[in-house]
Amino acid sequence: TTEKDIIDFVAKNLPDHMHLRGGVVILDELPYTESKKIAKKELKKRIPSF
Repeated sequence: TTEKDIIDFVAKNLPDHMHLRGGVVILDELPYTESKKIAKKELKKRIPSF
């Protein structure tokens, strides 16, 4: 599945206000903290638009 596939699927199946206008980023894995939560600060470093 590519970014375009996901954007096209959402565009066809969801209302306009739910479309992915900011784009899609596919990661191999999410960064986690030691307490197993998503490391949002690290994610923001990897994805500037997040």
